[in-house]
Amino acid sequence: MDKGESMKKDIFIREVETIADCESLSLLAEKLAHHHGDNLKPDPERLIRDCDWFSARIASADEVDVGFIGWHRAYACQSAMRSIELQNLYVDPKYRGLCIGSRLVYELVKEALRCVADIKLAVMKNNPGALEFYKKLGFETSDCNAFWRCRWKEDDMRKFECWGRSKFE
Repeated sequence: MDKGESMKKDIFIREVETIADCESLSLLAEKLAHHHGDNLKPDPERLIRDCDWFSARIASADEVDVGFIGWHRAYACQSAMRSIELQNLYVDPKYRGLCIGSRLVYELVKEALRCVADIKLAVMKNNPGALEFYKKLGFETSDCNAFWRCRWKEDDMRKFECWGRSKFE
């Protein structure tokens, strides 16, 4: 029996629903951030408070949480298209090769089909292993050098909101 077959029955996937789940998700997300060279760790209390903003599943093997997937819904008005954006997928390196990542993606696929939505994601250019994983699953890829992702931080949004209130109200 290969490694994947021997562990197949011992792998469980659960939805993130409780503060204990959020604590585990926080630890796994911290490992993912570290893998990408970031020093991030989401607050479990904030995760549980914001659980209506995202969906996530945790994978456990041998009663140890070893991976997670997180996503959120998106809608493009210009094309009237539903999509689900896969934000994070992580499997502890000691547990890779056991189809845990594929099983987590399977949970996302079930949700996308239920919602009649496409799945979208971005892969960091310095993560060729992830790109190959998604290609192996059947994802189409395209080079995204044609656009920038932009994000507004809360402080800057508040400044703009003050400016807008003075101009528009």
